[in-house]
Amino acid sequence: MLVYPDYYEKFKCIAGDCEDSCCAGWIIDVDDASYYSYQVEPGAFGDRLRESLVVDGDQKYFRVTEDNRCPFLNDKNLCDIITEIGEERICQTCTEHPRYFVVTGDYEQHDISLSCCELGRLFFYDEEPVKYIREELEMDEEDDFDVDPFGDDEDAEMGYLDDDTEEFLFDPVLLDRVLELRDQHIEAMQDRTKPLEERLQSVLGLSLSHPDFDDVYQVLGNLDMDGDKCSIEYRWEKEYEKLKEVRKRIETEETRQQFIDACHGKFEIWFEKIATYFIFRYEIDSYFRLSELEKKSGDEKFGETVAIDFEEERRLIRRSIAGIYIMAIQKYLEDQKGEYTVDDMVDSAHLYSKEVEHSDENIEVLKAL
Repeated sequence: MLVYPDYYEKFKCIAGDCEDSCCAGWIIDVDDASYYSYQVEPGAFGDRLRESLVVDGDQKYFRVTEDNRCPFLNDKNLCDIITEIGEERICQTCTEHPRYFVVTGDYEQHDISLSCCELGRLFFYDEEPVKYIREELEMDEEDDFDVDPFGDDEDAEMGYLDDDTEEFLFDPVLLDRVLELRDQHIEAMQDRTKPLEERLQSVLGLSLSHPDFDDVYQVLGNLDMDGDKCSIEYRWEKEYEKLKEVRKRIETEETRQQFIDACHGKFEIWFEKIATYFIFRYEIDSYFRLSELEKKSGDEKFGETVAIDFEEERRLIRRSIAGIYIMAIQKYLEDQKGEYTVDDMVDSAHLYSKEVEHSDENIEVLKAL
């Protein structure tokens, strides 16, 4: 089964016409296949590729320039690798971005990150609830998975990766239970017969009328922004300082109501879609978390009987929605134009997503107690 949102197939990168760049603000990892192909690329451009590559243990990446850009991002915001040796030669990171993929057993999930401004326009300009497309995948006979999670000879068929860094188990029963609950949460979140606040509290335990400002500010302040890991969004530190400066104003009910009014009736639509996006993307993480416990448990009925919880994922989702909410209010206050437009919403979501969703460290910060 393949599941993806309705906007997925509509997306097309606008390259140099984009107001932002995927190639600035963060380190770009290079996969092994691309790395080795660059090692044998002839001529001056091959020399340039090799001079720009950094190998740090198992990690391979392009050395960023002094202004924090990929060394192959030219002054027209186009990629020199594409123009010089062809689009098929760019690394896997650049080929896939801003898409992401989850694959486990006979299930695949595809989506696109809100860190992309062009995706943000597709996402927020469409006021209808997100629809999720389901397609049956044809699997070869050798791709079938044995459902006995503890047969010694079936480890490879089951999806185990038995090395020093990863252990993985495919359990279709557990997966079906997680996905069924996830889909119920999306359906409830998209029930527009009920106020958004009621839906957020019922599905996520989140209140935007009375958010936990202490928690949100503390978590946002703990995100990587000091450069030790090469902060992936070069605007983030400045934006966080702005958030601190206007915190007292954001916390007043008067300011927050003014912001909602400035959205001209779109507030509930936008934040419903944001909530749905995060539920679809992150609640499946509970399956991988529980599957790790399953292999250690030795319980053949684990997938059928374990209580499905989304505790870690819910913390990330609640904090993300609340984080984008206060960032949107800050932008409204800063711009002083008396309204908050769909393009403003695109920018606020893009900035948050770019800082958080492409950093494993920051995702863990959002999930942690």
